[in-house]
Amino acid sequence: MADSPTEFTVSLARDEADLRDAQALRYQVFVEEMGADGALVDHQQGLETDRFDAFCDHMIIRETAQGRAIGIYRLMRSDQAQQAGGFYSEDEYDLGPLLSSKRRLLELGRSCLHPDFRGGKALFYLWSGLNDYVAEHDIEVLFGTASFAGTELQSLAGPLTVLHQDYLAPEALRCRSRCYQAMDLVPPSAVDRKRAMVECPALIKAYLRLGGTVGDGAFVDHEFNTTDVMMILDTARMTTRQKREANGMSETWNEGEPPEPLRISALGWVLILLRASLLGAVVFGGLLVLLLVRLVERPFCGLHRPATPFITQFVCRNAFRILGIGFRAHGRLMQHRGAVVANHTSWLDIFALNAKKRIYFVSKAEVAAWPGIGWLARATGTVFIERNRARAKEQTELFEARLMAGHKLLFFPEGTSTDGLRVLPFKTTLFAAFFGDHLRDICWIQPVSVVFHAPKGAEERFYGWWGDMEFGPHLLKTLASLRQGQVELTYHAPLKVGDFPSRKALAAECERLVRLGHVEMRK
Repeated sequence: MADSPTEFTVSLARDEADLRDAQALRYQVFVEEMGADGALVDHQQGLETDRFDAFCDHMIIRETAQGRAIGIYRLMRSDQAQQAGGFYSEDEYDLGPLLSSKRRLLELGRSCLHPDFRGGKALFYLWSGLNDYVAEHDIEVLFGTASFAGTELQSLAGPLTVLHQDYLAPEALRCRSRCYQAMDLVPPSAVDRKRAMVECPALIKAYLRLGGTVGDGAFVDHEFNTTDVMMILDTARMTTRQKREANGMSETWNEGEPPEPLRISALGWVLILLRASLLGAVVFGGLLVLLLVRLVERPFCGLHRPATPFITQFVCRNAFRILGIGFRAHGRLMQHRGAVVANHTSWLDIFALNAKKRIYFVSKAEVAAWPGIGWLARATGTVFIERNRARAKEQTELFEARLMAGHKLLFFPEGTSTDGLRVLPFKTTLFAAFFGDHLRDICWIQPVSVVFHAPKGAEERFYGWWGDMEFGPHLLKTLASLRQGQVELTYHAPLKVGDFPSRKALAAECERLVRLGHVEMRK
């Protein structure tokens, strides 16, 4: 069954019915498909259960059309494990190194996907939901057993050897199998590494892409007819790329081949020089004017900026004229106090959204230190935030001050940019600030769908800027294009924050509207 970005929702189990849906899917995958069995498997009702279920959170991904559960993750934090008398995987692995680290732990277990949805975007949705959960609970180390089907070790010799040789966990976090089965079963020189990685389950490969490591030794689980390995992911050791992937992007969910290598013709270089000169003059000339006006504006108006946003808007509108990119917008601009949320395709979003509406971006704090871009962001009034629960109150107060000053804030709830062909699940973190006592009843959120239409004959993803793509080559490609496409915006009806029971409900409705507009404009 084909899957698409509009088909899925992710949430934690809320009641017994949700839990039974998760257990039924586990039965289908682990019992019927993999041949598992156990004392608490309920064959009559078709449920795979155990004593830990009552203490865990159960993350469920559902197919929207029919509402059926098609993927799950069972999550157990350290505090939940204390109530349960320990973690589930302690029966298989000595968790002493993890427990003695005194770090905030999260055990991942019982992960499975319906067979019809493997190899598509469903796994990404689970990872995206997990990423939100990790951020919300300040998790530092994720761990759990991942399984190969079957218990014949020699048939798994290749992948097990590669895991042991290349991905062994640091000694300080290395858990050892209680019924130790060596994983380095053949000499590394005898292993076809490419084939070995193909034979690894998708879940294990997902862990490895994000910097995951393995424990010492495998555990053969005859009851479940699996061979288990301990996966350990230390968030402090993740690279910037890995964090970006955990936050939303990976080649797995950006289908198709990578973009073509950059090739620029002689005419292209002429266009680059011409457009770059004009664009630089407008952007930095506008910045100089803005700074001069701000010298007068700041002492008289403080946070209020009655004049400088018009300068930013002028610059952004003319940037599209210089680039030759068409610009269209639909819908009415929000007049209420509040924020704008949109899907995120490219650095060009900044120009597109500023060209139509006077807004102030909300950005991660590290952008302020970026050469050039950080300077522009600070000058135009960007709100910089940190993903730090200890500073949540301070950042809420900052939001409140800016909103009360009449500023329209804008943020990208996807948490990362995409190839422009899809909308990623909206993260709920920043929506929480609008549910404060002073803001909930006066703030509105306006969802905006942004679509970049490629130049005629070019790849649909032409304007997308995502994953590991560098800014310089993408800018040159955009400047060099003889033919240009257009950007199209749809402003949806504003949503009153006070009409929603929670940040998750508000985020879900914003995501729904943005997806709807995105699909309509791409037809």
